[in-house]
Amino acid sequence: MPNPVPRTDRPAIRRLPDYLANQIAAGEVVERPASIVKELLENSLDAGASQIGVSLEQGGLRSIRVQDDGIGIPREELALALMPHATSKIATPGDLAAIHSLGFRGEALASIGSVARLELVSRTPEADQAWRLATRPGVAADEPQPAAHPVGTTVTVADLFHNVPARRRFLRSERTEYRHGEEVVRRIALGRFDVGFSLRHNRRTVFSLPAAPDEPARRRRIARLCGQAFADHALHLDFSRSGLRLHGWIAPPEQTRAQADLQYFYVNGRVIRDRVLNHALRQAFAPALPEGRHPAWLLFLELDAAEVDVNVHPAKQEVRFRQTRLVHDFLVASIGEALAGGGRPAPAPAYAPASLDWHRPATGSAPRSPARPAQRVAEAAPAWPSKPRSAQGMAHRQGNWLWLVHEGRPGVADLGRLIGHGLRGLDAGPPAARPWLIPEAVRVGEAVVTALPDWQAAIESLGFDLGPAGPDTLLLRQTPLALEAVDVVAMLPGWLAALAAGEPARETLADHAARHPRPDWDGPRWLALLEAEGFPPDTIRWLDEGDFRRLFESR
Repeated sequence: MPNPVPRTDRPAIRRLPDYLANQIAAGEVVERPASIVKELLENSLDAGASQIGVSLEQGGLRSIRVQDDGIGIPREELALALMPHATSKIATPGDLAAIHSLGFRGEALASIGSVARLELVSRTPEADQAWRLATRPGVAADEPQPAAHPVGTTVTVADLFHNVPARRRFLRSERTEYRHGEEVVRRIALGRFDVGFSLRHNRRTVFSLPAAPDEPARRRRIARLCGQAFADHALHLDFSRSGLRLHGWIAPPEQTRAQADLQYFYVNGRVIRDRVLNHALRQAFAPALPEGRHPAWLLFLELDAAEVDVNVHPAKQEVRFRQTRLVHDFLVASIGEALAGGGRPAPAPAYAPASLDWHRPATGSAPRSPARPAQRVAEAAPAWPSKPRSAQGMAHRQGNWLWLVHEGRPGVADLGRLIGHGLRGLDAGPPAARPWLIPEAVRVGEAVVTALPDWQAAIESLGFDLGPAGPDTLLLRQTPLALEAVDVVAMLPGWLAALAAGEPARETLADHAARHPRPDWDGPRWLALLEAEGFPPDTIRWLDEGDFRRLFESR
C-alpha cells in the first residue's frame, strides 16, 4: 500500500459548532430508535413519574412519543433542558461518586435534538398551564409557547437521522426497530413495578401495565412480560450479606431455555449488561444447566451507590464495582444456594424501588442492606393448592416418568404416553376448551407469526385461540382442556415452528405435547390423572418379582 501524501497545508484548530458537537455525542447516545426510548424513559423515571406511556410509529423510525406524569420542567428551564451538559441531577464531583438517578450527564436531549426533530411539552404542579418548545437540527429553538397538557412531560421525536442520511442507512426494518424498542420498554417495566407503563405501536395498544404494588400484581406483570411458565415456576430468592442484597426470580433447572432471551439484571434499579456479573451468573448456573440450554432470571442487586461506578459506558449499560470479587462471589454463592434449595416458587416481598429516588438529594448514599447471613426465603404454598392424592397408592415423579405403588402393586408410567392418551378425545368432535384468565404472550419467532394465516384455522379447530401480539409474539387466549397436564407455553414455539414448516397440526400435537408434561405437577397429581384415565395399558408397566430379580441378576 503506498504511503499517504504528506499534507503541506495545516488546518486551523477551531471549536466545533454546538450542533456538530451534539451530533458527535449522538453517535454514542443515539444508536437507533430504541436508544431514544431508553433515554426518555429514564428521564421520566428520574422525574418521579407514576405512569408512563410510550407510542411508536413505524417502529420509531417515523416518531417516538413518551408521556409521563412526573414533576415537569418549568418554562424558564425548557430551553436549558435542550442544551448539552445541562442537568438537575448532579452539581458537584462528589455527586458523581454516588449517583442515585438513572441519567446524570445532561446530554440525551441535546444529542437527540441534533439528529431528529424534537418537541418538548411540560407542566409543573405549580404552573397554571403547560409550555411547548420545538427544535430541529442546526436551528436554535424558538421561545416556549403556551400549550394544553396535564402535569408532567411529553417528548416527541420525529424523523430520526433525516439530516444524517449515512446514519439512517444503518437502521433496519420497521419490524426489527420496533422489536428493539419493545424490549427496552419491557426491561424497564420489569425493573420498576411501582410505575405503570403502556406501549402503543402504529396506534395499536401492545400492552398496558398498571402499577404493581403487591405480589399478585407483580406476578401478573412478570407473566405478561416474561411468560406464564416463568411466573408459575420461577424460584424467588432474597439474600443479603456485607452490604449487598440480591433478590428476584430464577427459573429452576428444568425450565431452561433454548436461547438467552430471558435474562434481566438490575444494579440499583439500572438495567445492566456486565462481564463480571455475566461470568458470576454463568458460573452459578453451570452445575445444573443442561448442555446447549440457557438459564432465565429476573434479578436485582442493591448496594451502596458509592460502591459502584456507573459512569464507565456511553449508554450506562456497564458498571465498575469497587469490590469486584466480593460481588462476584456473593452472586455465585446466592444463586448456588437458591438452586440447591429447590422447592416451589416463593412469594416476593413488598416491592420498593432500588436505591434510585428522584427526590433524594444528590449528596448522601443509598441505604445499605443490613449485614446478615445469607438466608433463603421460605417456600410458599404450592401453585396447586389442592393436590388430589390416591387413598390406595403413592407415587414419585422423576422427569417424564412416574414411579408408583397402587394397591400394593409397583409400576412405572410414561407421562408422555399418558398425555397422548388424553389427546385421543380431540378426534371425537369439537373439543372442550379453557379460556385463560390472563392471556399469555409467547415468543415464537417472526417466521411463525408470518405464517399464522396458514395454520390458524387448524389450531382453532383443536380448541386453541391465538393471535398476533408483536413481530415475533403470539397471544395465547385459550387452550383445549385435553392439554391440562401439558406445559403449553413451553410446547408452543416448537409445535408452531413445525406447523409453519408445513407439518399437519393434529398429527403433530400429541408428539410435541408429550415432550412437555407440566413441571409443577408432582407424583400424587399425576397418579390421580392416571387413575382417572383408568390406568391405560399403553402408558404403564406393572412390575413383578421377576422384573426385580432380572434387574439385579443382570448386574
